[in-house]
This record gives sequence, structure tokens and C-alpha cells, in this order.
Amino acid sequence: SYKEPLPKIPTHPTVSTDIPVQPFHQRWEPESFIYTDGSWVTGNPIMGASVVQPGLPTTYIKVNSQEERHTINRGELAAITVALQQTLEYPCISILTVSSFCIHTMRNYSRDPSAYNNHVHRAHLHLNDQILRTRENKGYKTHIGKVKSHTDITYNEVADTAAKAVVEETQLHTVEFIEADPPIGGLRIWPQIRIRNTNDEDVITPLKNIST
Repeated sequence: SYKEPLPKIPTHPTVSTDIPVQPFHQRWEPESFIYTDGSWVTGNPIMGASVVQPGLPTTYIKVNSQEERHTINRGELAAITVALQQTLEYPCISILTVSSFCIHTMRNYSRDPSAYNNHVHRAHLHLNDQILRTRENKGYKTHIGKVKSHTDITYNEVADTAAKAVVEETQLHTVEFIEADPPIGGLRIWPQIRIRNTNDEDVITPLKNIST
């Protein structure tokens, strides 16, 4: 009787062992990164930030902002902005931040700016986005990555200490950051709804916008 022959099992090609195996990850060089950090204590009118480029003087930043956006997120964003401004003509940069908020929000803004029309930091996100697009149009490469805080990474600890020194006024700031801070009420336009109170009277109530 006729039997269908079994298919041949393909074999992997022989690989020469003379080819050196390259490691997947390159060696981590702390000096090749730019470190940024922000610092703020609730209720303190002074917010600090810093930029540390190994081999160059540390940048101490005093961050000014309207009460509505006087948060640690603005401090972290300001540090990244200053780092981008200082390296406008660097063909390739890698910036590290402890803020996941900054990384995700900047990335999402670049994809859909209209989704942030009512965001408290919209003007600031737009500023950073414009710098990044300018760099991209020039063919420059920009990497913004996450670094864990308080993990004994030398330059990151320097950035953290520098930002705190500005807040505590033990170090005079070298940069005063006042950009991307429109007046209160000039950024958000709250939608309104009409409801009735217990006296059956119309009351106009603004809807709260839940955005960080």
C-alpha cells in the first residue's frame, strides 16, 4: 500500500563559532546622560529644579508659577525644558528624569495635542514639544528616560540635592524659569451645567476638570 512520506524537518544552519558574540546591552556610562530633577514642599512659595551635565557646572533653577500649576510636576517639566534649551545644538542627547508623569505626558501630548487643551500644564507641554520637534527637524536624536530616585546614582543624587538647595535657599539659583505660565483663568475654560437647588432656582455650576 502507498504511504505519504513524512515532511522533512528543517534544520538550523550551522553558525560559525568564530564570530564574536556582542552583548545586547551596551555598557551604562553615567557621564553620557543629563540628569534633571525638581523639588517642592507643599505650601512653600519657592520651587526648585536642577540640571546636571557631568563635567559642567550644575544649573540651579528657581521655578516661578501661578498657584494653579505650582506643583512638583511643573518643577520636573521645567528641569527638562532647561536641559533641552541648554543642548539645542547637541546632535544627540539623553536626558534622565525621576518623573514618569513627564515622560508619559510629553509623549502623549506629541501624539494628540488637542487632548490637552484643558490641561493645567498645556502651555508647558507645548513649549517642550516645540523644542523636540525643532531638534527632530534638524535630524537630531533626543532620548528622555526614567531613572529611579534615591538609588545612589551619583549624578542623579547631585541633581536631587541641587533642586532641594534652591527650595531651602541654601544655594542661589542660576536660572529663573518663568516660561509657559499663563495667568490663572487664561488657560482653562470650564464647561458649565445648569442645575436646580432646593428652592427650585437655577444655579450655574462649573464642571471640574480632572487633570493632573
